[in-house]
Amino acid sequence: MKTLLYLITAAAFLSQFRELISLLGPAGRFVKLLPDFGSGLLFVAILLSFSSTKRLVVSPKYVIVGAIILLHMILGAIANAMSPGAFVEGLRNYFAFVPLFLLPAVYDFSEEDLKKYFKFVLVLSLLQVPVSLYQRIFLFPVTPTGDVVRGMFASGAIMSTFLIGVIAVLLAMFRRGRLSKIGFFG
Repeated sequence: MKTLLYLITAAAFLSQFRELISLLGPAGRFVKLLPDFGSGLLFVAILLSFSSTKRLVVSPKYVIVGAIILLHMILGAIANAMSPGAFVEGLRNYFAFVPLFLLPAVYDFSEEDLKKYFKFVLVLSLLQVPVSLYQRIFLFPVTPTGDVVRGMFASGAIMSTFLIGVIAVLLAMFRRGRLSKIGFFG
């Protein structure tokens, strides 16, 4: 199950990478569907795990966060008077990653597992640097702002939000003494 988690995370990054998808031509459509396919496999694995162990470990806080996300989606659809097609497409973007949200309910992650996963995400995050430099220098050299630079994400806003999250995790690791000053500032 851990391998599938890593594959889905990598697929989530690659499926948003427009330049890669355009280079792949018709195969690019397959790359865009990789997170959905992986999440489907992960959902089946979660169901099988739950059916065999009959154990579900869910913190009330986790249920509250899930309810808030669901409420946010419903209220957003109502407030924006979304068409059914746009609503289904939006749900697809959210629900492709629901199995990742459910994974901790059936699988106990050790601290070492989380450490390895965060390192993997950090490597994917660091890949944003050369991709962003390529976009800024070669694709959008005359654009006066850096808003068009999006790294491997669909937009610059998503990349900025993601990188803020990465910085928050790194700061938390530094504050808890799990990351040295050289590792944090380097």
